[in-house]
Amino acid sequence: MNVGYLTIGLVILGMVACGVGAFGIAKYAFRISSGKGALAFLFPPYTFYFSFFELQEEGKETPIALWLSGLFVTLLISVAFWQPINMVFQGKADELYPPAADEMEKQFGQKPVSAELSKPIAELEVPVQAPAATNNATNGAGTNNTADTNNAAPATNGGTNNAPAAP
Repeated sequence: MNVGYLTIGLVILGMVACGVGAFGIAKYAFRISSGKGALAFLFPPYTFYFSFFELQEEGKETPIALWLSGLFVTLLISVAFWQPINMVFQGKADELYPPAADEMEKQFGQKPVSAELSKPIAELEVPVQAPAATNNATNGAGTNNTADTNNAAPATNGGTNNAPAAP
């Protein structure tokens, strides 16, 4: 199944939701008169007018939500995926399938594949790096950010260290 057929299926699903919602709204309209019921079921602008300006009953939210969401989903998918839908209706649905590997090789030529890329993912070796040492007073007992908090000797410049010892 390709994109064109899936899109047509979603459009049909949106139309069904729209129809169920319109039928629910028309049910309320038929209680008023058969003319309003027929208009609400068959003519979407009147359905909009009736559901938002004339319908004043409890429980109207579900049919209105179904009708509007089905209408918007159908319109949005039809506009966004017009090309695949049009290709299916023109009988060119086979062009929507991805080409086979031998067709790709004919068109673009043989591409060398490295041995590393042809291995299964489970066999790949991932280098593990040791975490970097931090100097945020969490590795030692002190509260200042000096070398002695990492349990390391204080740095010297080749000379003597005249700094006082840490408590």
